[in-house]
Amino acid sequence: MCRFLRPSEIPSLVARVLIRDSRGRSCGAWWSVVERAQSGRGGVVGIIAERGGGKSTFLHRLASELDGAVAVVECGFRGSDELQERLAEALGFGAGPVSAEQMSERLAETGNRVIAIDNVHRMARPVIGGQQELDRFADFAEGIAGTLLWVLTFDRFAVQVMRRAQPRRGLMYDIVELPPWTPEQIGQLLEQRCGEAGIAPDFGSVVIPREYLETAHETEEERNRASIFRSIADLSAGNPVLALHHWANCLRLDGVDGRLVVRLPTQPSGRELEKATLQRLLVLRVIAHSEMISAEDIVDSLGYPTREVTSILYSAVVRGWVEEVDGRYRLSWTWFRPITRVLERRNLLEPSLGEMLS
Repeated sequence: MCRFLRPSEIPSLVARVLIRDSRGRSCGAWWSVVERAQSGRGGVVGIIAERGGGKSTFLHRLASELDGAVAVVECGFRGSDELQERLAEALGFGAGPVSAEQMSERLAETGNRVIAIDNVHRMARPVIGGQQELDRFADFAEGIAGTLLWVLTFDRFAVQVMRRAQPRRGLMYDIVELPPWTPEQIGQLLEQRCGEAGIAPDFGSVVIPREYLETAHETEEERNRASIFRSIADLSAGNPVLALHHWANCLRLDGVDGRLVVRLPTQPSGRELEKATLQRLLVLRVIAHSEMISAEDIVDSLGYPTREVTSILYSAVVRGWVEEVDGRYRLSWTWFRPITRVLERRNLLEPSLGEMLS
């Protein structure tokens, strides 16, 4: 049976585990988690990265590597009961409540050694008492018998709030922070996606500023390709999903011969954000801290009048800073990096989990 730690027990056990592969590249403790699962050692591991940083891919790759031994569940926004239902469904139960004892028996029958839950931070709300659902699920999980490895993913900005709020118990033995992708890895990803899409973009007509030009290549096409890919890696700060969005915005159809040509990547200017009022920045911070959040929770978190929050959200949506998805608000991909960088410069977000834990 696993035990979920209390906050006072966490600091001495927290480890930023960054293992490197045979080429010296950080691989985010991938093999350490695989080996831990294969050896039958239980416990709880928290995988932390920003939105788009590879948390879901990590879990699905883990499930593929440990075929048949991993139950992967995505956490929703409706709390512990919904998560228990999804876990029961993943284990093959029908509709209706399922006890921890029943799940223990099913896990023993199926040979599942790992339970992977994506986006666990969605059970927390950035308000006083907003981590009750996490406590409820911890109570349920502690009743599941057997030597299980729980692999839980969290948004890195959400974790900042969760740690400060000091819940009744922590949800992690070990913390693994996924590192940003390297420029080489970003380039490989973009090449792979082009191959999957069956496209061959033309890099020949793009003019690269001298300060960004990669010179360690023989042909102009190769130099331009390497320069574009490195610029995208820099703009995305190693976030693979952001890199794909930048790459998509670089591609244009030539109106004359229909070729798919490449243009320089761009990013919105943060000047207007720098001039934004503190109230607007605090609303953006609450959204960043929550990944996705309702207007009601923003009101409860900040204590601002509903009319003021509604006005700020409307303005942010019009500017493209924020987008509404299923009644909740999140930072748009276009503005994700400019907004988080401005909030970090204003000390409204911690730049990294490592600095927060040091």
